[in-house]
Amino acid sequence: MKVFSQDLDSFAEAFGGDTEQQKFYECRLWCLHLASKRKTCFAESRVRRIVDTNLQSLLRNCLSADKSAARDATYTVLNYAAEGLSLVHQHIAEAMNPLMEDLVDSDTVKNLTRIQDCVETLTMAMRSPNKPQRRKWVSLLVKLLVGGSVRTGPAICRLNMLWLADDSPKKTYEEALHQLRKFEASASPDLQEDLQYLICSG
Repeated sequence: MKVFSQDLDSFAEAFGGDTEQQKFYECRLWCLHLASKRKTCFAESRVRRIVDTNLQSLLRNCLSADKSAARDATYTVLNYAAEGLSLVHQHIAEAMNPLMEDLVDSDTVKNLTRIQDCVETLTMAMRSPNKPQRRKWVSLLVKLLVGGSVRTGPAICRLNMLWLADDSPKKTYEEALHQLRKFEASASPDLQEDLQYLICSG
């Protein structure tokens, strides 16, 4: 999944001679590569100083009231998350959790596409966020699962992955496990089986 296509004959042709937009694109592409754990050639401390401004700008745009701008920014942040360094994942989790919480609390149905974008982005950055960030994400996933707002299979799969990323999931996600136990009683037999596995593995 790449926002920045490199299959064009030339940047100049792609931007129709708009040198300002071309330069902006090339700077963004360079920052994306710099933030990649596979492509960067600088120490993380230097990457932080260079990439922070660009990434923070993108994360602010994820909050934009302009849905098109917010979606484009979120999609670009997803590219950062896909191959990003740990420090990049930390920034993303710090911004995406509150955004996802606002979207869930305001109108889950109306905001479902943007919520799914947040989930995909956070999935990419799963192991780097700290424990409070992971706990918040688990809480939001459980809320979506209990509310029937997301497909159960992928949601439980992501919860399982978060369980595995924690050294003491039963303690870390105590409140979420409590909610899942309550939800289990009213769930379908197939879902009960999946929930039981999740609860027991916690």
